[in-house]
Amino acid sequence: MFRRSLMPTKKILISGAGIAGLGLARQLKKLHIPFKIIEKRTHLSTDGAGIALPANAVKALRYMGLGNNVDQHTHQVNKIIYTDSTGTTLSEASLLVEPLNTDRFVALHRHKFHDILREGVDGAIHFSTTINQITRTKNGVLVKFNNPELKEEEFSAVIGADGIKSHVRQLAFADTPLTDLGVTIWRWTCKYPTHDLQPTYMLGARDIFMAYPIGKDESIVMHMLLSLKT
Repeated sequence: MFRRSLMPTKKILISGAGIAGLGLARQLKKLHIPFKIIEKRTHLSTDGAGIALPANAVKALRYMGLGNNVDQHTHQVNKIIYTDSTGTTLSEASLLVEPLNTDRFVALHRHKFHDILREGVDGAIHFSTTINQITRTKNGVLVKFNNPELKEEEFSAVIGADGIKSHVRQLAFADTPLTDLGVTIWRWTCKYPTHDLQPTYMLGARDIFMAYPIGKDESIVMHMLLSLKT
């Protein structure tokens, strides 16, 4: 991933201890690249319902050395079904044939995925901590924190993994507003017989309804509403 000549000379700072931040921390640890994680909350949070991992995501997790944990705690699906709003099948896509069979398609509870990623790096997280100031230097980025226990420190890079309302993004790119794509999504989990259930997408004129099994008799349910812009 990094040639020795391109290896960072200082730590990498990761802002945010969610899936992206913890995933990066696991990979940096594997590559023996020093890092520091900060999290604005007082504890790790696993907001959300469940998460689906397609084959490319599973392959990446195997590369990170997490394949056994993923296999142990996930539910595999074999095809995706697309229907209209009445439930009439429009199309099906098998996940067991090329080019989609490069690895397993799986799903699991979001909190379980979070637990898999945090193992071995959660002790490196500084909670109740945000960045007060970022200053670019000749060899990296100088960072000041709100946490008095953390001294001002220079890093090779700062990674903003702190969500859609990223504080890092606001500090570094204050004049770049977010773009509203007009999409509203609700997600939740529910008990439902899954012995014959495969991921199913019901397509409407302005919305999509999805059911995706994540384990024995339990599924992620999603409703996506697309607003019409004039």
